[in-house]
Amino acid sequence: MDIAHALQCARFLIKKGWHSFEWERRGSIYLQQSAFTTSLIVSYARPFTPARSLPGLPSRLIKWTEEEKALHDKIMTLRNEVYAHSDGTSYSFQPWQSEDFATIIERWPHRRLSKDDTRAFEAMAERILEALRERMTRVFQRTDHSNPAVAAMTAPS
Repeated sequence: MDIAHALQCARFLIKKGWHSFEWERRGSIYLQQSAFTTSLIVSYARPFTPARSLPGLPSRLIKWTEEEKALHDKIMTLRNEVYAHSDGTSYSFQPWQSEDFATIIERWPHRRLSKDDTRAFEAMAERILEALRERMTRVFQRTDHSNPAVAAMTAPS
């Protein structure tokens, strides 16, 4: 479900053309882009991130190309260093002062995925979902349907 949600976010970002830097868009566009990008990254990363009493999705179930593995790693890094935790290399604050003026120069990461990365993510997520559907079908086919609990769950409604 999380990967499917991330795929929906990617498709919406592509449809809207939301791949901009903050200074390239006026109004609330960047804020909306940021929300969809954040949701894409957090949703996609959730199945791959071990949680309390739940293992992460085994990466061995996914057969990534080199490009897909690089994109997966990039998204996981963004999740870990930008979206889920504040990382010292992603954020910085530098005091600056001149004669009569003092300020702080802030640097923070851009909440965006390039158009190419978003399109590549769309294709990768589609492949992952298909692979997971195939795996679930194989598991279901091996399930003991003589078990009354399984029969009740799988009976047509």
